[in-house]
Amino acid sequence: MRKILIYVLCFVLIVSALVGAFSIGKTVGSNSGKLARIENLIEFFFPMEYDEKKMEDMAAKFMVMALEDPYSEYLTEEESIIFSEAMEGAYKGIGITMFYDEETGYVTVTEVAEDSPADVAGIEAGDLLLYVDDIEFTYENYDRVFYYIKGISEEAPEDETEMKIVVKRDNNELEFGVKRTKLSYNAVDMEEEDGILHIVLKEFSETSAADFEEKIASFDDVKGIILDIRDNGGGELESLIRIAEQLLPEGMLLITEDASENRCEYKIEDNEYYDVPLAVLVNENTASASEVLAAAIKERERGILIGKTTYGKGLVQGVLPLGDGSMLKLTIEKYYTAGGNYINEIGVVPDIEADGDELDKAKEYISEKNKKGL
Repeated sequence: MRKILIYVLCFVLIVSALVGAFSIGKTVGSNSGKLARIENLIEFFFPMEYDEKKMEDMAAKFMVMALEDPYSEYLTEEESIIFSEAMEGAYKGIGITMFYDEETGYVTVTEVAEDSPADVAGIEAGDLLLYVDDIEFTYENYDRVFYYIKGISEEAPEDETEMKIVVKRDNNELEFGVKRTKLSYNAVDMEEEDGILHIVLKEFSETSAADFEEKIASFDDVKGIILDIRDNGGGELESLIRIAEQLLPEGMLLITEDASENRCEYKIEDNEYYDVPLAVLVNENTASASEVLAAAIKERERGILIGKTTYGKGLVQGVLPLGDGSMLKLTIEKYYTAGGNYINEIGVVPDIEADGDELDKAKEYISEKNKKGL
């Protein structure tokens, strides 16, 4: 009889708790949907400690993932810092690119930036990363180590503090002392040969346009330009416009359209540009802002495209701060090329197909143009 009473009492308490929990969910005002109710139930019933911020971040990520848009993304506070750095063209770090190699089970250095703290210390591409201070480089620890090195986790040391990095090289363990610093992306490389400029443009960041303008102005008697935007995934609209002004005459650059079908035209106006033969190298990773520029050059017959059909991203994202350091990167517009074409999931087809000999074909094209005096 006593057991039955205990069971009945427990059942009454649970039902009362559930009713109470759902009542709490109904009193939170405008935020009284399913997610708020789940949060209230967890808070009321879950017997162990949990990370509320992590739970909120995960809920936000899955909410945006449900849009099934590969370009929309919820960014945590840490991810927002990294994203903002990429847009600025500068970042805090030690100057290494690393990835987890499933075959070896090690986090491996793939690239070391020239004159960076890692380069000066002696870290080399191919080194297997073992430890930073007392934290082991593992697949499970990858994000933790990444944020630690960049200085955006709570446990990370101050910028001027030397970190101890242990690597494995040729079966030997080596230790290096490295301090984090502010580094810049080199988004624009230019080389000149016989008056022809070969410009490698890696991204459209905040610093790309100024770097492009400064470097191209340093060359005299330019007879032709080869613009290499292979593997350029895009970037900022303002940077795109400023660089386009150096290469295109007045006229249409792109058209955007929002959810209400309002259209906005972006035109090049009152500019001076390099009126010389122009060849653009593209591939399957040429995307977004790079495709806008490539399409404008092709459709307005300013130059030719050489390589492979581009990626096909005809959507524009806006970055919306959420007040706590996190951000929502959300698709807010479609864009149409200078010729009015929608290239999403289609791409821009080159004038000349090429795979491996793009640069040679570009040089031939510019030489022929100059011979004809065009």
